[in-house]
Amino acid sequence: MSAHKKRAFVVLGGLLVGFAALSARLHEIQLTKHDLYSNLGRRQHYAEVTVPASRGAIYDTCGRLLVTSVERRSLWADPKLVNDASDSASALSPLLEIDEARLKSVLTKDCRFVWIQRRIDDDLSDRIESLGLGKGIRFSREFKRSYTHSSLCSQVLGFTNVDDEGLEGLEIAFDAHLSGTPGFRTLVREGSSKRRKIADPELTWQNPTPGKSLVLTIDAVIQSIVEEEIEEVYERHQPKAVVCIVTAPNTGHVLAMSTNPSLNPNELSSYTSEQLQELSRNRAITDLYEPGSTFKPITAAACLQSGVANEDTIVDCEGGAYLISRRTLHDVHAYDNLTFSDVIKKSSNIGIAKLGMKLGPERLHAFCLAFGFGNKTGIELRGEAFGMLAPADRWSSYTITSVPMGQEVAVTPLQLVMAYSAIANGGILMRPIVVRQIIDEAGKVTEDFMPRPVRRVIRPEVSRRMCKILAAVTGDEGTGRRAAVEGTVVAGKTGTAQKLDEDGRYSHSKFIGSFVGFAPAENAEVCVLVLVDEPKKKGYYGGVVAAPAVGRIIERSLSYLKGQRLQSSQVNLVSGALQ
Repeated sequence: MSAHKKRAFVVLGGLLVGFAALSARLHEIQLTKHDLYSNLGRRQHYAEVTVPASRGAIYDTCGRLLVTSVERRSLWADPKLVNDASDSASALSPLLEIDEARLKSVLTKDCRFVWIQRRIDDDLSDRIESLGLGKGIRFSREFKRSYTHSSLCSQVLGFTNVDDEGLEGLEIAFDAHLSGTPGFRTLVREGSSKRRKIADPELTWQNPTPGKSLVLTIDAVIQSIVEEEIEEVYERHQPKAVVCIVTAPNTGHVLAMSTNPSLNPNELSSYTSEQLQELSRNRAITDLYEPGSTFKPITAAACLQSGVANEDTIVDCEGGAYLISRRTLHDVHAYDNLTFSDVIKKSSNIGIAKLGMKLGPERLHAFCLAFGFGNKTGIELRGEAFGMLAPADRWSSYTITSVPMGQEVAVTPLQLVMAYSAIANGGILMRPIVVRQIIDEAGKVTEDFMPRPVRRVIRPEVSRRMCKILAAVTGDEGTGRRAAVEGTVVAGKTGTAQKLDEDGRYSHSKFIGSFVGFAPAENAEVCVLVLVDEPKKKGYYGGVVAAPAVGRIIERSLSYLKGQRLQSSQVNLVSGALQ
């Protein structure tokens, strides 16, 4: 074969091999790896941008806005596109109040995305934009949580993190409802060197879905009253903390719940992690304490319900000292014979201990459980404690005299106020409710939380008798007379509980002073608990440190509620006249 033909065959063979390779490559691109290269081409030509969703709002029971989300601009950088990291850091440092060296290290990272500062106020973002720092430093839109009344109800509302996820309170308990669903936009990358992105209405897109909103049982006006009054208690007596809860006894609605000191969730960055953990704790549901004398009405109600005593039963209070099982019980004041009613009015430890022994461990324990002690109340908030109530078969010889006067039992403030609400409402233990409704963006109710009775604890006639007995506590001779309100009969009970020292013995210097009251006594609209933990100045008895605040909260709350009813009736009259 001639050289010419050999060269022809070589060329032809090369062409055939090249064509085969090209065919194989085309087969790989078009068939085998079609999806891979199709998606790669789409990513080079199109860009999908996430559109953040607004978190749902939170309203009080009257529709007043408590929490909302406001749109803010967040500053980020693509370090690969930053023109001059040193100049950019120098320009941004005084505006953002961030160390220049730290900023420079951020702007020179080996990545394509890094946050510089999130959720910046509009004025500041405008000033940064005017610097013209180039396409390597950009803004994106996000939402920032705004608590419209600063610290009001902060332990109940809770707060979110920088990514708008719930961390505490209702924000985490209802995070799945409050969180919206982000949307997206598909943009076309321009073919020029600037590679700008252009919106095209023909391309796929999806609008974000806002989160659902909460309507609470909390009333912002009553909550404000509570926070004003317990702030005064805190300033006057300088305790570790003051806790207050206000409920509507007939429905279980929580009208107010607060702990002082509190925090402002709009200023989270100003707190240390330790401060944040302490101040955000909702002591009304998380903290356990021995209730002391505020537990005596539970024993008294059990006695009436069981028929082991009545209002006129005489109890020998032993002149103020009573030796039982090598233990001596004492009363603050020495009493001889007291009626059953006076045992409560004068808060006799000896008298209530003797009544507890009449009941016996099994019956007393059963009534404690029935009133909700030793179990969670079921409120929607996270972190609720069970309380501590030992089984009756584990009670010592002392326990039957300790529990009736509020020792050897640990409760949460919420458990106690719900038990008193049961005494006040005719004898039914209610589940506490803090969220009344969940509504969508259009205001349509998607979930409605109705009042939920747990169980009947005492008969209605026993409830009426207990209300009358507890009303005497705020009379002229009662321990809770400082809670009295002119023109309204307040029923309630004082408590002064010794705290335990580190050695397990009762302290003679650390106390919890408390008062639980409801009014009007014959048909209660509100039940109020105020607890003062370790007051350091101007007394420590519950009748001194807590009762006056309860009286003022009841008086102001009832006045406000009466005004609300009058306003509502006037609106109804006008509406009827127009029809």
